[in-house]
Amino acid sequence: MSGHIELLGGPEGYAHMLDSMFNGPSRLSGRHQSDITGLIGQYAHGNEPSHHMAYLPSFVGHPEQTQALVDSICDALYTAEPDGLSGNEDCGQMSSWFVWSALGMYPVTPGSPKYVIGTPRYDAFQWMLPNGNVLEVEVDRSSPEAVFVHGLTIDGLPVNRTWVGHDELMAGGHWHFEVRDEPVGEDGWGKAQSAWPVENWTLGDAAFVAAPFIDAPRSYSGDSLLVPLGTIDTEAQVWVRVVEDTPEARSVGADMSGFVPALGPVTVRGTQVVQVVSEDHGSKSAVVSSRIARVNPDFSIEIREPYANQYAAGGDRALIDGIRGEGEDFRTGDWQGFYGKDAFVTVDLGQEYRIKSLSVGVLQDVKSWIWAPEKVTCRTSLDGVSFVDFGSASTSLEPVDYTPLTERIGFDGDAVARYVQMELNQFNGAVIPEWHLGRLNPTWVFADEFGFEIEPVKR
Repeated sequence: MSGHIELLGGPEGYAHMLDSMFNGPSRLSGRHQSDITGLIGQYAHGNEPSHHMAYLPSFVGHPEQTQALVDSICDALYTAEPDGLSGNEDCGQMSSWFVWSALGMYPVTPGSPKYVIGTPRYDAFQWMLPNGNVLEVEVDRSSPEAVFVHGLTIDGLPVNRTWVGHDELMAGGHWHFEVRDEPVGEDGWGKAQSAWPVENWTLGDAAFVAAPFIDAPRSYSGDSLLVPLGTIDTEAQVWVRVVEDTPEARSVGADMSGFVPALGPVTVRGTQVVQVVSEDHGSKSAVVSSRIARVNPDFSIEIREPYANQYAAGGDRALIDGIRGEGEDFRTGDWQGFYGKDAFVTVDLGQEYRIKSLSVGVLQDVKSWIWAPEKVTCRTSLDGVSFVDFGSASTSLEPVDYTPLTERIGFDGDAVARYVQMELNQFNGAVIPEWHLGRLNPTWVFADEFGFEIEPVKR
């Protein structure tokens, strides 16, 4: 957060930006997004990744704005009615924001041992901590509507800063808040710069080194590929090694043998794995590893209906790049997604082959509106015009099973062809059924790697 403040003009500039966001018009433009709800200016409380924002004024000396905003959000955007949440309840985050805020604090920065103080909504409560300690909180409130903190003591000792540490929370004890109807003055509680929260991850205190990047596609055609490497840290040295494609090469442990300083792009030949790591003042970044596959340059693919841009899996050649989708998570970038329309692709092998088998991997994640295809059909052709069925089958995955699952659907046979075709028909005619929470919306189908076992035709 401290780096963000510096980029946006320091405390005064940042306070102005926050004021503009919370007090601007709530007009929206662009495509409809169902999570952009609960608007306060341009702040959308219905979109969970924004939930830290109401606490940001405290970072630039305005804890009274944080307290007023948080109290207003709790009052206006939370009720005990069926529509009592202003946004999509992803994994309990909408509710947990309220729980934290009602208790008078919030973990703004993930991984940080600091909680920014808001205003407790209860005059007294006990917090049974997981280590067995008990935190007792008492609030001296000037009126039922009072929300502005004028003082805090922990076990009788005054605390002037607008944050508390995780160790202080877990120690339990007795916290006492003084809460008044009017905000504090310029010299009041939490206004001094020394009282503001600071989140500043630097080399000196955290030994953080930015991970380097590999600027390359997932696959290529040709004899070799030149792969640029780099890092955003101008003082860091990038080390690299290029190794053959093996399961061990894709998970780099402590073994750093074979790494050499990167003096420019590296060359990949065939299918290989590029691994890079940055080093700065003796500290190393995480290792970045990328498998870059060589695709037969004679192969080309035609996709009838476009895949979704956000689930491209590497682009047009993703289904024939030799990289199979791994795991049941559709967000890894390995799976190509088609929304509301059947997946239908034709591959030109460049010459005639004897086709021994055809297969495709599919993924199902019902809670995310992704179903395995209702039917998979593979076809072959000599001329790219007249196709004959090679195999057809339905998935074995149950459409009411909410467990993320994958399946490889394949067919064995014997056909001579230059063109192979795959058609994946959307579940239920591409419409989510009535029994699902997403009822009547379009369905998704996710696939990866149209596989074919082929042999040259003997003349």
